[in-house]
Amino acid sequence: VLKDTFIVSSLQLDGETFLVATEKHGMYSVKVDKVNVNKNDGTNVQAISKAEEYEF
Repeated sequence: VLKDTFIVSSLQLDGETFLVATEKHGMYSVKVDKVNVNKNDGTNVQAISKAEEYEF
C-alpha cells in the first residue's frame, strides 16, 4: 500500500500501533504484531488505515 513513498516520521501510540507520516500520502495508522514490533519490514503489519483526523 505505501511502497511508492517514504516515511517522514512515526510515533508509537501503544505497544502495537504507530502513527506514520508519509511523504506522498499523508498520515496513516499502522498496526503491527506486538511480538515483532521491532522487525523492520512489512511481514509484521496487521492493518493500515488512513488517519484523516491528523494533519502535519
